[in-house]
Amino acid sequence: MPPKERICVPAVGLSCPLPVYKMKKALDQVGSGDTVLLETDDPAVCKEIRGMVRRLNFKLQEEIAKDGVVRLYVQKS
Repeated sequence: MPPKERICVPAVGLSCPLPVYKMKKALDQVGSGDTVLLETDDPAVCKEIRGMVRRLNFKLQEEIAKDGVVRLYVQKS
């Protein structure tokens, strides 16, 4: 079962880097330990989010790909 997110960032149909900016903005709005979900269909976004998570020392809780949409659950440290 996927983690429970505090904010969902719908980014299907949006190209990189816009979804990455939206995800960063959402993470800035939540507290430590909260989870933000990003939904995207752009493989470049997935790569960028993974890098951002490493740089910011956050946790990628889960990555689920289904029907062309990837759901990335990121927990803020």
